Amino acid sequence: MPEPPDVSLVTRYVLENPWPLAIVMLALAAWLAWSGMREGLNSRMKSAAAFAVIGCSVLAAGSLIVTSGEHAERVTQALVDATVNGQTDVATNLFAEDAVFSVGSPTNPGFGREFIVNLLERIGRDYAIESNSITHLHGYSETRDRATVHLACWTELQIAYGPGASQWVVRVERQRDGSWKISHLTCVSVNNQAPPLDRMR
Repeated sequence: MPEPPDVSLVTRYVLENPWPLAIVMLALAAWLAWSGMREGLNSRMKSAAAFAVIGCSVLAAGSLIVTSGEHAERVTQALVDATVNGQTDVATNLFAEDAVFSVGSPTNPGFGREFIVNLLERIGRDYAIESNSITHLHGYSETRDRATVHLACWTELQIAYGPGASQWVVRVERQRDGSWKISHLTCVSVNNQAPPLDRMR
């Protein structure tokens, strides 16, 4: 799997994962309030209130603001669900008109949307999925309008003997109409080997 994009600390620890920081702030507030009341120190009570406000603010920001990484995770989850259920039309609609499909690395030359549509139709027709488990799904906010998701799946096809592992990189971007769609899909590996491009054509 390629290295993930850099994500700001505020986005990572406030907007997308506020609980660790919020718990620390609220725990400090509780300790300061308890010790302040026990020792009669108003300064600690004021500090406790400040830490409590910070902790609650972090939780509120994390709950109210949906980052590009979180949008991308939802789109990626929707793609997996539609593909597993054989809903080719639903899966196709999740791709932007100028979407690209690459193999091995997102930096490799890619194929256009027609290839993607044909691939989805072929999966639904010839490679029906018996079961699928997502073993890794993590979105990385790059900008307000773009994010990258690293995805790993454990999949069993109806025509195959036993499940197989695959890794994917999914780039999702906000479109002009405000919707979020996949602009670049990369199959990084299948069973820890280079993806079989000849079988995807």
